[in-house]
Amino acid sequence: IYGDEENLFQFTSLLKITDRQLGDSIWRLTAPDVTQPIQTPSYIFKDQNHYYSSVYYKMAIFIRHFESIVGKEKLDYLFKEYFKQYKYKNTNPEIFYSLVKKIFDQKAESWWRNWITLNHRSDYSVEIISQDEISPNRFHVEFQVKQEGDYFLPVDVEIKDQDLNKQTLRAQISETEHAVKMEAWLDHPLKTITVDPDRMAPDIDRFNNNPGIFPKLKIWPITTQKIRDDAIVLFPFPYFAKKPAIGFESGIFVGGMHYFDWTGYSFIGHDFRHNSLTIDANIDTLQPDLNWGWTFDYAKNVLENHGSLLAKKSFGPEVGHDPQYELRIGPERYGDLGDQISSVGLGTELSYFNLDNGQPLRYSLTIHNTVAKNFGAPGALARIYAKAHLFLPLGYRTFFDVQVFWGGAFNTASSSALFDLQNENEGGMRFDNVNVGVFKLKTIKALGLELQLPVPYTGWTDRFGFLRGRTWEWHVFSDLSNSPAGDKMFVDFGIGTRFDLATGSLGHISFNLDLVAYQNVVEPQGWNFPTILFSFANRLY
Repeated sequence: IYGDEENLFQFTSLLKITDRQLGDSIWRLTAPDVTQPIQTPSYIFKDQNHYYSSVYYKMAIFIRHFESIVGKEKLDYLFKEYFKQYKYKNTNPEIFYSLVKKIFDQKAESWWRNWITLNHRSDYSVEIISQDEISPNRFHVEFQVKQEGDYFLPVDVEIKDQDLNKQTLRAQISETEHAVKMEAWLDHPLKTITVDPDRMAPDIDRFNNNPGIFPKLKIWPITTQKIRDDAIVLFPFPYFAKKPAIGFESGIFVGGMHYFDWTGYSFIGHDFRHNSLTIDANIDTLQPDLNWGWTFDYAKNVLENHGSLLAKKSFGPEVGHDPQYELRIGPERYGDLGDQISSVGLGTELSYFNLDNGQPLRYSLTIHNTVAKNFGAPGALARIYAKAHLFLPLGYRTFFDVQVFWGGAFNTASSSALFDLQNENEGGMRFDNVNVGVFKLKTIKALGLELQLPVPYTGWTDRFGFLRGRTWEWHVFSDLSNSPAGDKMFVDFGIGTRFDLATGSLGHISFNLDLVAYQNVVEPQGWNFPTILFSFANRLY
């Protein structure tokens, strides 16, 4: 159906993922948190996600690995004999296990029984113990292959020398020997050792399948078109924008991901008017029920100097379930270049998401609070803001996106606590590089509105009317904010276009082009028009 290089993204060759890769990623993301033992009565599975990932993908992965050990001919014989002996009869798992034992041995029967009845975690690793030149053109390598989890089946190991000659050995991992020491003789110095080179075995972390200090890096689309499970894939894009009161800014936006284990981004921009640097970075892990992330922001320009490092833990239901909660906590620093006052303290952020609740209306709520000590001025800082996001379908593939923001700062310093005002939309990048506008205000109210209009005959919709798959759409937006304390107003409006390469379970990869008009709040000088912003978004949810 898909060909030798099957690709689930049928519309493009820019980024490829095969059906087999999708199965591996689902198993890796969910095991052992969302999967349940395969031999679970169907009515006991928690939901269809548990059933689907366990019975289909988890079973397929094991059969593939078992075939790599015994060979395709013997595996086919097993299934043919099972069918031949028990067709038109009632059967059960014990009958199948006994047949496996009869055709192979007790060890093979144990492999099947453990994989089907238990919830195993599998992580093969390799470590080089020694490398010696015994004589000219004769080299000896000793290494150890280990199962870091609780899945004890043999696995193949490929040894390659610098002349690209290779040999394949089998590490006899077993329940009695979790780590196996091995050796190889080479005619040239060692180049690489790779555990499971053909990717037959289940493995939740392939970074440790090749010994090395640094992970592999692949640049899309220059050095890779596929989602790699043994390398970090980077998505670099240039960034250009003209921003109110700051001027022209350029930089580079780099998105990155390690398979489906974590995603992140980094932005480095230069403000030519004030000769200042802006750095933003974010990393999110995607493990269900144990989601740690780190956020680092550093901005040194005419508006503020703000840094934060927040550890994030998701403590709600597992991946794919709603509602989900998210807690972020960590140190924060606020500084103002004008009055030389800085505040250092602790920030906490609690978010509530109800984005896949089986209903057309979807929403989220975030509350952020900071308590800090002022330096350069007496007193302390208290800062709090709340964001609400409502996503409402109006008609066939037409949506209305409403975002509300309120924040207040209470401190004895002049203006060391600033707000990230302009709320995120579905991939847009309007005021600056991270979808926020920064204002020297102690209280702020904001309202963001966006109307999304899909181009006909692109993409498809789910049963609730949400646009999915390859899509092209226009969006019209406007944002209004005011500060009662500073008596300042900010208004923007504009039109943009967005092309999504993929959405849904495979992730969200999109290109955006926005044309924005600003009413300048920092240095009132009328409208800034036009401002063209280009952005790239890569995230999984």
